[in-house]
Amino acid sequence: LNGIEREELIASAVLQEYKAGALIHNCTDANSPGVQIVKRGRARVYISSPDGKQLTLQRIGDNQLFAIGVSCVLNNKIFDVNLETETNCEVLLIPRGVCKKLFDSNERVRTSTMEIVASRFAHTMRILEAIAFTSTRNRLANVLIEQCDGLGMVKATHAGIAADLGTTREVVTRILHQFQEDGLVTLRQREIHITDKDSLLGVRGEYLGYIGDLLYPKV
Repeated sequence: LNGIEREELIASAVLQEYKAGALIHNCTDANSPGVQIVKRGRARVYISSPDGKQLTLQRIGDNQLFAIGVSCVLNNKIFDVNLETETNCEVLLIPRGVCKKLFDSNERVRTSTMEIVASRFAHTMRILEAIAFTSTRNRLANVLIEQCDGLGMVKATHAGIAADLGTTREVVTRILHQFQEDGLVTLRQREIHITDKDSLLGVRGEYLGYIGDLLYPKV
């Protein structure tokens, strides 16, 4: 950015604060107010079906932008997606008009922005590939491995895991009880303890192993 562009960007940007569980976007469309960057915290990007089933597409961590929202602002594309905070968040909003002006007039801004958007969409496609080509059992094993702490504890609700997997809480509960019967995990109230990680890695498989950080970035 040159000096004038930088001053205009700083003057127009708005820092917004959201509590955990806030819905920032429930329908991203051509009337989006602008580009949003999660300065602090973590938010979840997901789609939902008419019957309420959810599927997590991305998680956005510190200093990451909402790539689908960028596409809506710059290309007037409509994507019916949701952006929800998982922790308390500070979100920097760059107004739509300022973003369009920079994108149209500054080639370096345009190039770098599209590289970021393309990268995030590539991640989303890999997640959708995993959903299409692997079983719920495989993907649940992956969720447990990616979310566990150093002691093998996973603090997540069955409903939350189901939302990430695009399935129902009942399906998650049934598979978790199968894992427990097989000696892979121990179930406790609102907590899952991995007791046989090596076997769980085998259930996950190599394919999911290399995309594990897409839904659960270390932020």
